[in-house]
Amino acid sequence: MFSLSNLGAPLPAWPGPRRFRSALGRAIGAIPGWIAVFDAQYSETSKSINRVVGRSSPATITTGLTFANGKPAIEVSPGSNLGIPLNLAAYVDEVVDRTNFTFFAVVQRTAALAQPAILWRPFEDATAGQKGFAPTINTANNFAVYNRSAGATTLLLEGAIVSLNVPTLLLMSYSAERGLTIRQNAVQRGNLPAETAPTIPANIVQMGNMLQGNTAGNIRYGLVGLLKGDLTRTSQAARLAQLESGLLSMYSA
Repeated sequence: MFSLSNLGAPLPAWPGPRRFRSALGRAIGAIPGWIAVFDAQYSETSKSINRVVGRSSPATITTGLTFANGKPAIEVSPGSNLGIPLNLAAYVDEVVDRTNFTFFAVVQRTAALAQPAILWRPFEDATAGQKGFAPTINTANNFAVYNRSAGATTLLLEGAIVSLNVPTLLLMSYSAERGLTIRQNAVQRGNLPAETAPTIPANIVQMGNMLQGNTAGNIRYGLVGLLKGDLTRTSQAARLAQLESGLLSMYSA
C-alpha cells in the first residue's frame, strides 16, 4: 500500500544572514593542523587576526591595501621590523612541530630590496650551533631559506626571483621524509633531503615573529599560514594541491 504525504507550501526565502563557504575555504578547510592563519581580508584597524584562534596580534600593520591585481593586502608598518609575534601564548595555542611543518605566504614585492625581507624568523637562539630556518626574500629579490643562529646567517636554499608587483605564493616545509623544501607558485625550487631538523623551538616563546619584513617595508601580504605537517610529503600530495591551487586561483598568482 502506498501513501502520499502532504508537504504543504514551500517555505519562503530566508531574508536573514546566510553562511557560505568561500572557494578558498572549500579548497583548504579540510586540511588539518593549522597553527596560524593571517588573512588580509580579515584584519582589524592596524591589527591582524590569527583566524585559527580568533585573536588579534599586537603588531602594527597597514590595512586596506591591495595587490596590483586588486586583491586585498596588508603591510607590516615600515620601521617596526617586528612583524606578527607567534612567540606569545596569547596569539597562538600550540607549538609548531619542528620536525614536521609547512609555512606559506602570498606576497607581492613592491620595490627592489636593499635589505632582506624575513617572512618568518623562528627557531633562533643565541647559542652557537643552534639551527633555524628563516624563509626570506633576499637582496637579489629571490626566495631563499637561511639558517640563522647566534648572529650567523648561512644560505641553505635559494629559489627564483619574486617578481615585482605580482602576487607570488611562497612555501617552505620540513619533515624527516623530505628534508627542507621550498616552492614558488606550485613549483619546487629547492630541496635538501639530508637537512636535519631545526634545533628549537621547544615552546611558544621560541616561535619567533612572522612577516618581520625589513625596516623599509616593500612587501605586501595576502594570506599567510603555518600548519603542522609537511605538505610536500607523498602522502600529502592531494592536500598540497588543494592549498596551492586554491591560493593561486584566489590571487591569480
